[in-house]
Amino acid sequence: MTAPDVRLSGTPTPSDLAAALADAETRVATYFSALPDEVFFAGSDERWSPAHHLLHLTLAHRPLTGGLRLPRVALLAASGRTDRASRSYTEMQSTYRAALGAGGKASGRYLPALNGQTRAALVSDFRQASRELRAALAGWPENDLNTYLLPHPILGKLTVREMLYFSVYHQYHHLNGVRSSVRPQESESEQ
Repeated sequence: MTAPDVRLSGTPTPSDLAAALADAETRVATYFSALPDEVFFAGSDERWSPAHHLLHLTLAHRPLTGGLRLPRVALLAASGRTDRASRSYTEMQSTYRAALGAGGKASGRYLPALNGQTRAALVSDFRQASRELRAALAGWPENDLNTYLLPHPILGKLTVREMLYFSVYHQYHHLNGVRSSVRPQESESEQ
């Protein structure tokens, strides 16, 4: 499943982007909440469980939220600005897939380490991080989304709009990955 949200075609407004982020949050949280614990926690730091994927999404939201909360002058000093047009949602999907195909993967602060958290706590933390991201976006005017840059650990400097597109797609990417890895387990449990 990719984001079926038509609000991401054309040039979505900040409220359209917030709605797409909220939709992704709901779909991710609903799916992960419904997994039985033996499936949710089945994995390791080398082969991520659904719990690892969910924690990774939470960890990915936090620096973006922090970047959106920075005063524009601090963001300008840290990452700069651009006059180039932002890539579309579809272009960002392709860019991210190409980076993964070239060996890009999570590292550093984006690597999830489970420390005995419950499924409920992980889902709650993800939802909270998602709400905070949307709240930070609320202060951004349309024009600034295409002007200011934020660093992405794999993709380099992205406009704020591109980073938000990435964030929406990133959630669906992990949701789809977990769904495809869980299906065999679900099939086995039905037999």
